[in-house]
Amino acid sequence: MLTNEKLKELRQKRKLTQEEVAEYLGVSAQTVSKWERGLLSPDIRYLPRLAVLYRTSIDAMFNMESCWDEEHRKNFLWKINALHQKRDTEGVYQAWIAEIELKPDRFSDYITVMIYVLQNGLFDDTHIKRLLQLADYAERYCVEDDIRNEIHRVMLQICSHASNPELRQKSIDFYHKLPMLAHSREFFFDVVCDSPEERDIQIKKNLMRILGLVDHCIRRLVRTDMPYEEKLYYHKTAVAVLEAVLDGKYGGFYDVSLLYNYYSIVSMLCCQGNTEEANLYFEKLQTCFLKHFCQIKQESSAFVADPEKERDKTNSNLKRLLHYMLTKEEFSAYRQQITALQQSFLAHIHEDEEQS
Repeated sequence: MLTNEKLKELRQKRKLTQEEVAEYLGVSAQTVSKWERGLLSPDIRYLPRLAVLYRTSIDAMFNMESCWDEEHRKNFLWKINALHQKRDTEGVYQAWIAEIELKPDRFSDYITVMIYVLQNGLFDDTHIKRLLQLADYAERYCVEDDIRNEIHRVMLQICSHASNPELRQKSIDFYHKLPMLAHSREFFFDVVCDSPEERDIQIKKNLMRILGLVDHCIRRLVRTDMPYEEKLYYHKTAVAVLEAVLDGKYGGFYDVSLLYNYYSIVSMLCCQGNTEEANLYFEKLQTCFLKHFCQIKQESSAFVADPEKERDKTNSNLKRLLHYMLTKEEFSAYRQQITALQQSFLAHIHEDEEQS
């Protein structure tokens, strides 16, 4: 098939008009028409954008697939292996760059050469600047999110090792391009952060985010039709996680999650008639509650960034929890202690309001 016929076929396959292609490329519809009639060949600067628009490769548009058969790749990999055996680090790098220049739309090769540079410490300006050019091309023309994210992830680490401050700054740019997920962007905060204080704050924020997610997920596993033993298992698991992180110290609004789990455990143990264990968890609940309005709250957990954050919301949740306990039959044996907690809590809120 001739090149002009291939271009027409690709456009029709994407259900695009010549006018739409022309608008996308910034040329006239007559120019696109001439390409498809074989009267004119596309300028090289339009080829990458055409490939993206038609969801194909530059090679495919020019029917060059046959030039990139298995034999070519086999010979190339044999060459790479020979260079590895010679311990020719620069030779391996240059061979990959040459391969990419021949086939710039194979973006997985970009990741391969970037990882190679990272693993072999080729952090001079020349290597990093060339990889930045590749990353920029992939940013504009690679349509696969996973590949682009992986390029950003590896380039973040490469740029962080640059001696040139301007190139090292690029690591922050790649950091912000990563999706905000615990296993992606935040995992690399240490790489781009020079300040120990900012690093510690970010670690604590990450931990709080994870804690909230863990507690939420465990709660979602609890179903109303579950036997008490299973429900208790999940709530005790959540308690164990929160207790381990808070280490018995005040954690501000994270104690609310702990209190609600204590509340659920005491309620179920009372329904089962297990008074001894219910008393144990109610004592924990009571101690945790008191931390919000007495001197012991000064002993805040080192793993919580801001113990006083969202104070009003926290107080509202605690007020609601006290109301639940006073109205539930399961807590009738603890009504006197709960009433005393409520009075102390209301006095604490009143004192805070006067101070503010």
